[in-house]
Amino acid sequence: KNPWYEKSKAITLFLSMPTGELQTSKIVENAFKDGKRVFCPRVMGKGHMEMFEVFNAAEVPTLPLSKWKIPEPPTDRPMV
Repeated sequence: KNPWYEKSKAITLFLSMPTGELQTSKIVENAFKDGKRVFCPRVMGKGHMEMFEVFNAAEVPTLPLSKWKIPEPPTDRPMV
């Protein structure tokens, strides 16, 4: 594993569209297994995103979907 990853307490990454791009679910699962906090983007408006915390890998399939069918964390979460 990358030394920067090993030293980190939190990471940011995107949650995948259903098809057509790199699937990040295993990265999310491993981050939680490694004790990291995980922050993912939510579209807030045209050309604007904010990163909100995802609390565990099991909740990802239950998150609200964007118009592109991408899971997005709710806005009432901690933000980075």
